[in-house]
Amino acid sequence: MEKLRIIKNLTLDSRCRILRFFLNEGFDEGIHEDMKEGVRLTAQKMKQKGIDPAVIAECTGLSEKEIDTL
Repeated sequence: MEKLRIIKNLTLDSRCRILRFFLNEGFDEGIHEDMKEGVRLTAQKMKQKGIDPAVIAECTGLSEKEIDTL
């Protein structure tokens, strides 16, 4: 209840800034996860094409152990 009272006392501008902060945090986290998944999919395709795991690791930043599990 106290938290609601504090929020109600904030100006509209302050509420908007807080909302934007939390939306951006979630958005950034989602993009980061999507990028990681894209790297894994690319590494998997490279592995299927017969590219050496050491080369895949160098290009993607994944460890050879991670590549072996794909």
